[in-house]
Amino acid sequence: MKTQLKESQFPLSRKDVLKIIDRTENFRDRLIIKLLAYTGIRRDEVINITYSDVNFKENLLRIVGKGQKVRYVPITGDVKTDILKQFDGRKRGFLFPAKRLKRTHLKAEQINRIVIAAGDRAGVKHPNPDRKQLYPHLFRHTFAHLCRERGMDWPVLRDLLGHTTVSVTMDQYGRTPLEKIKTDYREVMAFA
Repeated sequence: MKTQLKESQFPLSRKDVLKIIDRTENFRDRLIIKLLAYTGIRRDEVINITYSDVNFKENLLRIVGKGQKVRYVPITGDVKTDILKQFDGRKRGFLFPAKRLKRTHLKAEQINRIVIAAGDRAGVKHPNPDRKQLYPHLFRHTFAHLCRERGMDWPVLRDLLGHTTVSVTMDQYGRTPLEKIKTDYREVMAFA
């Protein structure tokens, strides 16, 4: 029986994430990348954030995920500051409004293009050699792996990611990233 690697086994390195953020073209796009990378929220969850979803006092985002399930995701102080700057005095509406129609938001395809352009500008390639370009969900995989590396419990990660069960989270992120497998193997085989 042939075993296939999961896409989630190819996260970005922390260094690559910071490089992408640093080389992103403009403030709005940088905030989009930060939200994807620092919260693990999905692309569609990013574009649907409104002013009323941000609890500035508690540093929390109210996220309406798949199946209209609501969860709360913490944000860092610098991300909160960036969100305030992005709203630019507005106290309603989408965080990332469409340029032409302020009552709607950026489209998913625009987020895809922002991520691809940011990766290209930073010179960061997808860690999976079978993939040509970066995509937004890759930041979610990376966030989950970084949380696990730093000892976050499975139930906490499940709640952050908005999964229905811990088994769903473990199935996606319970496998060792391929880069770690290769590194550990090289260390063990150093005697050979």
